Order: sequence, then C-alpha cells, then structure tokens
Amino acid sequence: MTVDLRLEQLYQRVELVKGIGDPRRGKLCIMSFVALLAGEPHSDNPGAASPVIRRFAIPINDRMPASFRQRLKPFAPRIVGTQDRLDALRAGVLAAAVRDEIVPRVLLDFGAVPAGAAWLGGLREVREAARVLLGRLVAGSGANGTFDIPENGTFDVPAFQIEIATATADLLTLGARAAPRLATAAWYWNKAIDLLDRLCDVGGERAEPRIDAVRIAWLEAVVARRERLARHTAIASRALDRLRQLLPLRSDAA
Repeated sequence: MTVDLRLEQLYQRVELVKGIGDPRRGKLCIMSFVALLAGEPHSDNPGAASPVIRRFAIPINDRMPASFRQRLKPFAPRIVGTQDRLDALRAGVLAAAVRDEIVPRVLLDFGAVPAGAAWLGGLREVREAARVLLGRLVAGSGANGTFDIPENGTFDVPAFQIEIATATADLLTLGARAAPRLATAAWYWNKAIDLLDRLCDVGGERAEPRIDAVRIAWLEAVVARRERLARHTAIASRALDRLRQLLPLRSDAA
C-alpha cells in the first residue's frame, strides 16, 4: 500500500483537536501531526515546517469549529518539508489575500451594524484589526517597527513574515467569531483553509516531503488499538445492559 493511500485511510481515524494533542490517543493538532509524520518528537513546533505556516495554522486549528478543523488533516504531509526559505513568498500570499479578499469582506460584513447590537464590541474589534493590519501592509518604516511591502511583493524581514501570518489568522478568526450568521462565519473558516492550501503550494513543485513510514505504522497501530478497545467496551456495555434487564426477571421468578 502506498504512503498516500495509508495517509488517506489514516485521516478517517485520527482526530484533530485544540492544543498539542496526544498521539497515544490518536488526537493531534495540525502541527503535532506534521511532527509525527516527519519523524520528529511530539511537539507543535516541527523543524520540518515553515515558521509562517506554523504561525498561521496553529490559531486556525485551535479556534476553528471541530468540523472545519478535521479538514486540515490532508495538509499535514504537505507541510512537511516547507522549511525551504520561501517564507517571504508565503508572507506575500497572505498580504495580498488580506488586501484583496479579507479586508473587503470584513467591510462588507461589518461595515455598518446596529448601534444596539449585543455583539457590537466584537465587530469593532474586527474592523479595527482589519484597519491596523491593512495599514501595516501598505505603509510604515523599519525604523519604528513597521515594514514596507517591497515592490516585488515579497517580505525579507523574518519578524514581519511571522507577524503577518499571526495577524491574518487573528483577523480571520475574529471575523468568523463576530459573524451574526453561520454562513458568514463559514466564509472566514473556508478562506483560512484556502489560504493554508496556497501557503503549501509555494515551492510545492520542488518539495520532496519525507514522510516517516515507521511513524505512520506506529500511529496506525495506536488508532487500531483504540478502535478495538472502543468495540470491546461497547460489547461489554451492551452485555451489562442485557444482564441488568434479565436479573430483575430472575428475582421475580424466585
């Protein structure tokens, strides 16, 4: 069986959770899943991953509803090997998305709100985050801690690469949480997934991810044991319920 097919089957048996997770229970966050696939110790800071992707993916993983979070699983093997010195390009992808896609959507969704709305504070936070983030992207100077966008669309300052990744994730999660409708919130979560896809695509044509087959086998064994335990527990529970139903009958007969 190919590694890709084994991974596809494994996605159905592993659960992505908030926090770092516990691989012994088949529960991981997106970045600890990356560490496992790369054959690294259990952590949410794998050396095989792009720092920009990590700083974008962690808050998205932790703040997403569980149903959306599970859609992150196929990105784990794609993140392996992204420590490729292409994070300036990834930061540019995020900057363009903020300017051209996210901020316009924030203004559309939250540009005018009822003065008495209970969630007005949240909306103000979203609008302020959008305003500050867009301002950081289009103006400023390194002397006072801000950075210009180079004309070629890349970001050569590592600190800003990390900052734009974190700020973009924050803006998306703020928008989702402040949204008054589920459909509106879904737009922000789907955009986060879309952007993670784009970040993984950077350098993808030359990436050679080395997925550790030994660790895949170990995780397969872990989830298989847990599945057997769950089945045995369910069987024992049904048997106990049946016994409880029968015992009163025998007592009555006596």
